[in-house]
Amino acid sequence: MANLNTKTISDGVGDILAVDGGITGSAKQVKDGDGTGCPIYIKDTAVGIGASTPGADLHIKDASGQAKVIIDCASGNDSILDFHENGASKAYLMMDGTNDNLEFWVGGSERMQIASDGNVGIGCASGGAMLQIAKSESSATGGTMLMLHNETSSGDTNAGMILRRAQGVDFSLENNNGDFYLLAGADLDTLGHSGDNWLTVKGNTGLVGLNNSSPSLARLNVAHAGDGEYLYSGSHTHASGAKGIHLSFTGTGYDIADYYLYCGDGSGANMVVGGNGRVGIGVSDPDEMLEVKTGSADTGININGGASKSAFITFRKADTEFWWIGNDHSNSDRFYIKDGSGDGAYLAQNSTATPGWTGTSDLNLKTDISVISDALSKVNKIRGVNFKWKKYKSDGSSPNTKRDVNRIGVIAQEINEVLPEAVDSSVSGEWGVAYTGIIPLLIEAVKELSAKVKVLENK
Repeated sequence: MANLNTKTISDGVGDILAVDGGITGSAKQVKDGDGTGCPIYIKDTAVGIGASTPGADLHIKDASGQAKVIIDCASGNDSILDFHENGASKAYLMMDGTNDNLEFWVGGSERMQIASDGNVGIGCASGGAMLQIAKSESSATGGTMLMLHNETSSGDTNAGMILRRAQGVDFSLENNNGDFYLLAGADLDTLGHSGDNWLTVKGNTGLVGLNNSSPSLARLNVAHAGDGEYLYSGSHTHASGAKGIHLSFTGTGYDIADYYLYCGDGSGANMVVGGNGRVGIGVSDPDEMLEVKTGSADTGININGGASKSAFITFRKADTEFWWIGNDHSNSDRFYIKDGSGDGAYLAQNSTATPGWTGTSDLNLKTDISVISDALSKVNKIRGVNFKWKKYKSDGSSPNTKRDVNRIGVIAQEINEVLPEAVDSSVSGEWGVAYTGIIPLLIEAVKELSAKVKVLENK
């Protein structure tokens, strides 16, 4: 104890021993009266408990065991560790005496809470999840909820998280050298692009791969993941045995020359939509805008208009309707073929007339009615002829021995001389005759002939 000044101070119960280092700048010590126990050192404004040279305003050290600080309060009260600046409270750590939650308060608001059950809430009270994060809608700026940041300066660094359960598959979300990966596997312990790759987002291109770790060209690349799940971007070839959707492109980069959408059940392309707009059902390379084909079954198209709705097909040119074919819901038992003005014919179900194509002929719809005159004379000017079509001859435009057969009919030009209403002359060199239009002429001709017969009979 050389060069030390010692003073014993009694508090009425026991004695403490105050020791002055006696040297300028040395720490003052406060010990038990017998000189044992953990001394308190006071040096300038720093206090050390068990630390002879306190390195902070308060330095606690136990060289032989655990150093611990206890803040103890009465039951039901809060225990608080308060942080001040120039006498004003800036933040504090509080154990809530009513529910035993540990709360972190900054700037007058609770910022984080650790509940007694271990759940953590950041920006909110801890809920049913182990970690719950919320951001107040009144926040003026910023939207980041959670940031995982690897501060390593090395270029080969990862940042992410592993989602693990006691049994089963683990998941890893990670940023690997600027690319995002969602991985799955058993017992994933570290980051580093291990496990089965389920989702990839390339950081430099934004391309996305599902079950594809190296997506290229297409914005979304999906590799075959099993029956019913197939989406692919590649060459214009339907993958054999693929089930689901197959999307392919021709061309490179953004220079897409064509694309094809296949829907298959594993036996081939059930439906194809080409970049040229052509659709094939049952055919992989349609020749027309719509082609339907089946290999071993009947081919049919069902157009269902539903209750009180028409089911129809229209034929247009430059958005002008030329033909309408379908079932008009206002006359649901009639199948119509009509031109753009509504004229045409129909087949009727449950009709009282003989089955066949029917043309509208109601008296209430007609005006300027007159009887065909000189009908017998007109009939005498036309011929019923046998003929063959030139185009089916061996030297014709469409040679066909099966169609190069004898036929019967009339000559359009002869009909036009006596009954132009029954002749279509809209296409030069291809005049046509509406044969049903000749029937009224024949009716009146028969009547005129019948009158002549009666005159002869009465002589």
